[in-house]
Amino acid sequence: MKQLLLKFSKKRHPSASFQELFFNEEGHLNDSGISLYVEARMLNREHELPACILDHVENCPACQQEILEFYEFMQDDDPQELLPHPFLDRLKVKTVWSSLLRISSQIGKVAAVILFTVVSSLAFLIVHPVYERPTEVIKSPFENPALDLPYHEWTLQAQETQRLYLPNGTMVIIPSQAFVNAEGYPVEGSYTLKYRELRKASDIIASGIPNHYDTLNGRQYLESAAMFEIRAYQGQERLQMQSNTPIEVHLGVPSDYTALNQYYFEESSPSLPIMNPTLLPNALALEMPNSWNYIQTAKLIPAHSLALENARLLDWKIKKLDSLAQDLLSAQKQIEQEQSPQNSIKRAFPYSSTRYFNLSLNTGENPDLEPYADRIWEYAGEDPARSPTRINIDALNETWDDLELTPLKYRPLTLKGHKSSVFTARFSSNGLWIVTASADGSAKVWSKQGQYLFSLDKHRAAVQDACFSPDNQYILTASADHTAMIWTAQGHHLTTLKGHTGAIRYATFSPDGQYILTSSQDGTARLWNYRGQLIQSLPHLPHTCVPQFSPDSRKVLSLARADYAQVFDIEENASQYLAGRFGDLRFTPDGQKIITTPSTKENGKVILWSVQGKPLEYYDFKDDHLEISPQGNFMITRTGKNSRLWFLNPAQSYNAVLIRNIKDLPTRKNHGHQKKINQISYAQDGFSFISASADLTAKVWNDEGWLQHTLRGHQAPVNSAVIAPDGRSFLTASNDHTAKLWVERSRTDVYELSLTKHERSYKNRGQTHVKVAGRKFYTIVRPASKMPSSPIVHQPNPATNPLNQLVERYEEVLKEKEALEALRVPVKPIHMCHFSIRKLGFYQCARLYTPQNSHKRPAMFRLKSSHSETPIRIYQLLGRKHTVILEQEFIAGKNAELFLNPYFPSAYLLLFPGDKVYHFSQRDLILAPGRLNPELPFIVNVQQLNALHEKKHLDKLLP
Repeated sequence: MKQLLLKFSKKRHPSASFQELFFNEEGHLNDSGISLYVEARMLNREHELPACILDHVENCPACQQEILEFYEFMQDDDPQELLPHPFLDRLKVKTVWSSLLRISSQIGKVAAVILFTVVSSLAFLIVHPVYERPTEVIKSPFENPALDLPYHEWTLQAQETQRLYLPNGTMVIIPSQAFVNAEGYPVEGSYTLKYRELRKASDIIASGIPNHYDTLNGRQYLESAAMFEIRAYQGQERLQMQSNTPIEVHLGVPSDYTALNQYYFEESSPSLPIMNPTLLPNALALEMPNSWNYIQTAKLIPAHSLALENARLLDWKIKKLDSLAQDLLSAQKQIEQEQSPQNSIKRAFPYSSTRYFNLSLNTGENPDLEPYADRIWEYAGEDPARSPTRINIDALNETWDDLELTPLKYRPLTLKGHKSSVFTARFSSNGLWIVTASADGSAKVWSKQGQYLFSLDKHRAAVQDACFSPDNQYILTASADHTAMIWTAQGHHLTTLKGHTGAIRYATFSPDGQYILTSSQDGTARLWNYRGQLIQSLPHLPHTCVPQFSPDSRKVLSLARADYAQVFDIEENASQYLAGRFGDLRFTPDGQKIITTPSTKENGKVILWSVQGKPLEYYDFKDDHLEISPQGNFMITRTGKNSRLWFLNPAQSYNAVLIRNIKDLPTRKNHGHQKKINQISYAQDGFSFISASADLTAKVWNDEGWLQHTLRGHQAPVNSAVIAPDGRSFLTASNDHTAKLWVERSRTDVYELSLTKHERSYKNRGQTHVKVAGRKFYTIVRPASKMPSSPIVHQPNPATNPLNQLVERYEEVLKEKEALEALRVPVKPIHMCHFSIRKLGFYQCARLYTPQNSHKRPAMFRLKSSHSETPIRIYQLLGRKHTVILEQEFIAGKNAELFLNPYFPSAYLLLFPGDKVYHFSQRDLILAPGRLNPELPFIVNVQQLNALHEKKHLDKLLP
């Protein structure tokens, strides 16, 4: 028997249909398939399932696990209370038909009789008229579209199964590949589904749908419990349904309705005429076309049963989310280990021979990415290791959520040669030479074109600072070997400055070149003449700010102790003191003022002092580092990765006005530094400044704090950054053992490509966050102007990235969970009526209405002369909830026949051109003058008409 059933199932349901209904794109059972299998198992009807499902489950451990998990959830439920799966119901129907087919084979002789009857009927049609079905277009009787009931609209994908929920409890299940176009081909891509429910008299009247049907036995009226319309469109084209993929609709109906049936409204005429109904006996009388057709008796399911099933599904979804959350965490850790720099560099990639690539972009989330979806890029950077087709091939395994292109004006010339971190890099005052200081124990001199010239190698430990003298005749180096050295500009050693007992962190010439100032970790700052002879030793705290010459080279500012700073006058050999705990201190460009910052945010404010040590102004901000522009009209303060630009007004006692927080620029993206700022320095003209950061970048800003350029190319934190004296190039030094000279590019089609993958955060059952880290990737590219001849690294299928797969599955299950949570089953008693529909259009759950205790009476309406010759529609509303609607058309001066029922009074609506209505009740008729004589018509004086403009105006008139 099992083999026969499976054979019959295969014949009636091709494998392609099963794949669409019950299998996902990966070939595993989807939620519908899992649910079908579990329900069949609980009802001991697994043998009735199609062979393709049985064979797949037998050989697929993943689906076996899913089935087991859902089956465990269902163990506490009584199988008899389960909602019957529509597919299992269809199998039962087909089994019955199989039996009928076997029976029919035994009574073949009857076929001859039937054949004789059909031939006789056809002969009769030759000489008798044919009954044609009239064509009727359903449209609203109102001229204003706003009076019709609007649709719920969804944009869906043809390849996906969808569950749609309405706030009133209705559930619509759309299978994949459910629709075909006018040519009969399956719909691909997106389409629009429209759905609305007509539950009130005003809804039914506004839709234009008649609520009756005509048979040979007369007109039958329907009392609607609930009605719905469903349509599908692709563009302007109306779609039709696949015959083997029904849409399931669970429609809520009031619980006080009984003896309900399901009906479908046939709108179109058939291609063949129907036989003359006089040939048929009453028992075989056909319903008239273009009206409601009986489908079947409605089976109502209590709403609480649906709520229980949704609760079971919700628990299952939550458990699935918990499991996926653990898988996400595990996969994320594994990928982080695989993508670590050490592992990435060790891997050999087969793409090293090409510079061309394309990307996978999330155009669904960000439609602005559409122009770049098919773009081919060429890597345009100087460092091959930065190419996405080499070490960074992992960047091509992502689907990126955002993309930004920034034109690059500057390109880096890498100054290679140091064997360890480069601490500082500085230009000579004429911009012709560069000196770099490194932890490898050397300083190196380069030309302004980035060409290596020579090394200064006499130090025995890290060289922590190096600079040129103001006249560019000498070079000064400071080392961790406790010494500083003076060299000629040609690299000849002149003298060594000895005396410090700790590493020297900083050394500089005075602005006039006559003095040298060094700062050491031994807690002192020492003043020397230009020949290297010691003049004065001053106390200065290490690991804080550096000591500073005044602009006239006559004073030295140092942080003497934790609670005061010292201003030493070289000529007078005397000191002034500033009391306080300071983090940084600077002379103003005129040398007459000093600005200090607090050592901590909780310890004081930024203060303006006289050089004599008198506080002049207190500023209400507490950043711990500062830099003043050469003109003295701007000041930058910073703490960590945040910096702020202030306007200083010397004409008003250096009043400080905040221009902007540089980290919070009012742009589409955050262009500030992402990690600690190590240094900020101004250009000589004061029109720009540059910042160096631990986030591996340097950034160039104009004097108003707007970002001009991001210098990206270092592989480690950037320790220092300066602007060339002519302002046309930049110099950066980094822990990646290099310095970089940034010069203007000859090409203008080079861009920095910034890619972003957004962070995603979820909550599992325990309300703990599961984060899938976001990601950023930068590279330097130019668009490929034509199809390149060399190979292109195409974006791998994102499905190959296990984390992408898990995130996509998690979000899919999360949407299903949220949809189940959004389903609101009404509190009032209600039943669900299940429709399995194979045609689009109008459906309803209704019962036949018999106007018992009713009798017809004529009515005449007195109208204004302007409407005397106008056809008028009258709608009579009957039944307990007035959903039986009788419609007729008449002209003023002629009688209209109305039903009167003393037990269930009717309501009436007259519809005039221009969407004007007159509404009255049965009581108005009973009180009319014609009530005493049953043969005289009622006289109704139609008074002021209501002009309708919105649907709510009609709702107020009708129940």
